[in-house]
Amino acid sequence: MANTRINHLKELSNSDYKIAEDQPDINNWKIVDGTGKRVGKVKDLLFDEPAKRVRYIITDLKDGELLKEDRRVLIPIGQARLNRENERVVVASITREHITAMPPYKDVDSLTQEDEYAIRNSISGAGATAAGTGAYNRETFYEHEDFDEDRFYNENFESGRTTGNKNKIDVIEEDVEVGKREVETGGARVTSRIVERPVEERVNLREEHVKVNRNPVDRPASSADLDNFEEGTVEMKEKSEVPVVNKEARVIEEISLEKEVENREEVIKDNVRKTEVDVDKTDADRKHTRGTTGNIDNKGNRDNLDTRNRGTDDLRDSDRRDRNTDRKI
Repeated sequence: MANTRINHLKELSNSDYKIAEDQPDINNWKIVDGTGKRVGKVKDLLFDEPAKRVRYIITDLKDGELLKEDRRVLIPIGQARLNRENERVVVASITREHITAMPPYKDVDSLTQEDEYAIRNSISGAGATAAGTGAYNRETFYEHEDFDEDRFYNENFESGRTTGNKNKIDVIEEDVEVGKREVETGGARVTSRIVERPVEERVNLREEHVKVNRNPVDRPASSADLDNFEEGTVEMKEKSEVPVVNKEARVIEEISLEKEVENREEVIKDNVRKTEVDVDKTDADRKHTRGTTGNIDNKGNRDNLDTRNRGTDDLRDSDRRDRNTDRKI
C-alpha cells in the first residue's frame, strides 16, 4: 500500500465548524488513563468533513506522566470518555507502550493512510503486519468501536469505571510480558599511529691526518742527493671513518579484537494492577421484614417477635458476611 495522504480530515480549529451547543469544548482538557495518570492535553479535534464525525483527539504529550515527550499523537475518539464533572478526558486502557507505538502527528496534510492504520493497531493490538494489509476504504475503515463518537459523548468514565451505566463495572487485569533486546553497553576501538623517538648509539671513528715534518740539516750533498735534485711532488692522502645508519623494521606484537559472550540470569520485578470488586448485599429486605412483624402483632408480643427476628437476622447477617468474603474477586 503506497503512502497516500488523507484529504477528508480537518482540524476543527482550522475549519468553519464548531462544537455543538449541547456538548462541552474540551480544548486544553487533561487526558488521563484509567488510574488518573496524566497522558497529555487536548490540543484540537480531527473530524471527518464529509461524514461530519469526530475521528481523533489531537493530544499533546508535553505535560504527560506516562510518556513525557514534546510531540503530538492522535487518539481515536471511541477510545476516550468524557468526564464533564472534572473536565477531563479518560482513556482507560491506554499505556506507555500504546503511546510509544503511535506515529507522531505534525499536521493533517502530513497524515497518511499508513499512519491511520498504525494508530488503530497500536491500541487495538492488531500488530504491525496488519497495518499493510487490505485496501484503505474511508467508509469501512471507521466502522470500528475505536471511532464510535457516541461512546465518547454519551458515557462518563471516572478512572476507567462507568458512571453512566450503574449496572456495569469493568474488571481489568494487567499481564507482564518480559522480552529482551540488544543494546550497546560499550566496546573497544584499536587505533594505530606512527610516533618517533630519538635513539642514541656511541661509535668510535678513525681519522687520518697528514703531518709535514721539516727537519733542518747541514751536510754536503751526496750523489744520491744530486740525482733527486729536480722538481717533483710528494703526495699522501688522508682517510677517515664516517658512521653508516641502517634501519630494519620488525613486527614485535600483534593486536586483534574478539568478543567473549557470557550469559547471566536476571530477575525482573514489576507491579501489575487488577480490579478487585467487593460485592455487598444491602439490608433493605431485612429491615422491611422486621417492621412488618411488629405491625401485625396485636397481642402484646411485639418485643418477643422482634427478638426472635433479630436472632434470625443476625444469623442471616453472618451468612451474608461469609458469602461476601467468598465472593471477593
